[in-house]
Formats: sequence, C-alpha cells, structure tokens
Amino acid sequence: MNGSNAMSDTNARSPIADSALNWFPPIAADGLPVPRTEFVPYDPMALYPVLDGEPMGDFPTEALHDACKRIGYPVFLRTDLASAKHGGPSAFKVDSPDRLMQCVFETFEDNCLKDIAGATHAFMVREYITIQHAFTAFRGLPIGREWRFFADQDKVLCQHFYWPEDALTNAQAMGLDWRVQLHELAAPLAANELAALSDMALRAVRAIGSGAWSVDFALDVDGKWWLIDMATAGRSWHPSCAAVTR
Repeated sequence: MNGSNAMSDTNARSPIADSALNWFPPIAADGLPVPRTEFVPYDPMALYPVLDGEPMGDFPTEALHDACKRIGYPVFLRTDLASAKHGGPSAFKVDSPDRLMQCVFETFEDNCLKDIAGATHAFMVREYITIQHAFTAFRGLPIGREWRFFADQDKVLCQHFYWPEDALTNAQAMGLDWRVQLHELAAPLAANELAALSDMALRAVRAIGSGAWSVDFALDVDGKWWLIDMATAGRSWHPSCAAVTR
C-alpha cells in the first residue's frame, strides 16, 4: 500500500484523526493519484533534546535513509501531521543522504512551533512532486495551481484556490508582478478539471469512511493533478463562503 510501514511497539499511541497514518492508507488503496509514500515510525522524545543542543535519543536514522533510497532522491519529508513547507525547500526537500537529518530537525522544530510535535508518530518520506509554479514565496516554496476541496460523505461542499493573497504579502514572494501571477493561478478550474477533482475528493473522503475533510490537490509540471494532503474539515483553513459556515 504505497510503502506504508507498520507502527513500532515503542510508538503505540493512537494517532489523532488528522494523522496521515489514518487518511493515507485508504486513499492509496483506492488508487487515487498520491505520491509514493513510506512511513517511518519514531518517538518524538528522541528529538526534543536536539532543540536544546543535547544528543539525539533513539531515532530510526537507518530506516529513514532506507526509505529515502526506496522512494528515490529527491524526496519530500514531513511528519504524519504536517510539513515545514513555509520554511522553504531546505526544510522539506531532501536532495541527498547528507541533507536528510537537517530536514528532520527543521521539520521537527516546525512541528514544535505548531505545538503538534508531541502528537506525531512517524516521518513520511514521499515522492517529490515538481509543482508547476509561477513564482516562489516562503524562502523558495513554489506557488502554483493548488486547490482545496471540502467534502463530506454525501457530496463536495465547496472548493477554493489554496493561496490567498494575504498569506503571501509578507512571505518573501519573489517577483515584482507576483500578484498578477497569483491572480492568473487562481483562475477558476476548467469544467473537466472541476469534475475530475470533485470526483477524487469525494472518493477520498468516502474511502476514509466518516466525517468531513479538506482535500488538497496540486498540478505538476506535466499537467497531472496530485492529491497531496488531507485533514479533518474542522481543523482546516477555510475562506468565507456560502457552502460552509463556521
């Protein structure tokens, strides 16, 4: 199932609903277009000392290296709860074995700042998808055609372009005309794209089997849409719209 590894006895806590350990296996089994992914279980207590300049605890370094080799460099690194994408490629893109642990530390620190590190169970090693993008922000993060769909078990509720202008204004967006480019990226989906992504979003949510979820898609340089992330709807950023009220 796209390389999903079993959890170790030392990390037997139950993942929270938003964990990719819950949502990724069923959508991969459903055949949805997801990046090849492997999970490497770990205990967050092994990395907390590093934040204070102390030696790292018992961490599955070799298993993580092996997973990267199987997926193939470069890989996208994140935990089962979140990536450090706003830190730029240095925090999530592992180009070679000697970059791996730096990405581990940056990702873990980011999860600590989000106050979720203690709830993480695994690192995700993912096939790196090259996003079709017009410009970068957040220290080099590609900004492209990304859409977030909201769906429950019955229907797609709404869909929104992922990047609001306000989020990029102070995000080191590169290029004098990035706002013009952003407006072009945010153009409504073509009818065939909307239908295809709506179908995939509903399939993904139904594959999980309960609740309402956000489903994120990104367009790669070859024109293929990938399902790259999910989260429970109540914990997902959502702009004001008539379909979903908070």
